[in-house]
This record gives sequence, structure tokens and C-alpha cells, in this order.
Amino acid sequence: MAWHLEPYSGRTAASTVEDIRYINQTYGPHPAFRNAFYVFESLRITDWSALSQVNQSNVILAQTTDTTKIANFNGMYTYDAIAGATAPGWQQAADYARQRGLVWAPSVGPGYIDDRAVPGNTTPTLSRDNGATYDKEWSNALQTNPTWVSITSFNEWHEGSVIEPAVVRAGYQSFEGAYGRTGASAQTAYLDRTAYWVNRFANAG
Repeated sequence: MAWHLEPYSGRTAASTVEDIRYINQTYGPHPAFRNAFYVFESLRITDWSALSQVNQSNVILAQTTDTTKIANFNGMYTYDAIAGATAPGWQQAADYARQRGLVWAPSVGPGYIDDRAVPGNTTPTLSRDNGATYDKEWSNALQTNPTWVSITSFNEWHEGSVIEPAVVRAGYQSFEGAYGRTGASAQTAYLDRTAYWVNRFANAG
């Protein structure tokens, strides 16, 4: 279990340090606990020097590929389920992290459409293309020799990035046709494909 720290009113570097300390104290003894923290929209704060209080005993990742914005972080992740299709700046970020012993954790996703979350939005839609998009993003990620890979996301139906097992339901994207599968077989198509890519990642080194 790792942690995705999202913005809130009044969030600062200092309050994030306290959040990390609270999470460690509250959940640290649990066997599933991992002291890895993904700081979403980290660029909203310009001075993260307070992280020096906790970055020696935790892995704290900035959401960016801009290597000039990661002082006091232990690495970078991308989160964006659209960016993985073109991987902008990924290789440079990966090389920078590798040379400095930092974590590089690109994010992949099967597609993206957030009309349900933000009606009338202008965010681009990324088609799943029956699984081809997910494969392309995984391939782009593995080419950078990442430390970790994160998936955006397991069950975010309202953004069309879900990979959890699913039956056909009106008003939602269907997995029908994914990787050539239909009916009951299609229900786990993306989760099964995730297992395939995770296996490739695990055996790449």
C-alpha cells in the first residue's frame, strides 16, 4: 500500500510533512504498508525544502518530468493517463533519475475520457483502441527502464481509465473487443493484460 497525496485547501510543504508523519505513525506497523508517497500536483508548491525532514526515511515522488522541479524529492512520477501514449520527456527524466539514484515511476493507462467527471470538459479523449493504447503506454514506459510503473487507474470509472473486471453496463465504456475478447472473457481483459505487462517488467532486469 503506497500513498497518493492529493491537494487540499491550505496544503503546504510543511503540512505535507505532517501528513507523511501521521500516515507513518498510524499505518506503519501494517504488513502491507509501504513508505512511498506520490505527491499529486506537486508543482503547485514551489518550495519543498521542508521535505528534508522526512525524505531520508521515505520515498517521496513529485508529479512531473521537469527535473528542475524535484529538489528534495526522491524521484518522479507522471500520473497522466494521456501522456503515456507519447511519453513526452520520459527518457530525459528517466536518465536524470538513473544517474542520481532517484526513483523514476512513469504512469500508464488504458485510455481516458472524463465527460462524466467534468461535463463539457475540453480535456482530450484517448481511445482505448481495443487495448492497443494500453500496450503502447506500457511499451513506452518499459523502454525507459523505470524503477516502478504506476497505473492510472484501477477503478476510476468516471475518467474512463478503469482496468478492474467489468461487465457491460449502459452509460459506461465496455471492454468488448479488448484484445479480441468478447462476452465473459472480455470482462477481465485489462486485468489479465496488466498481469502480462507486470511479468515482462519483473523479468526485464
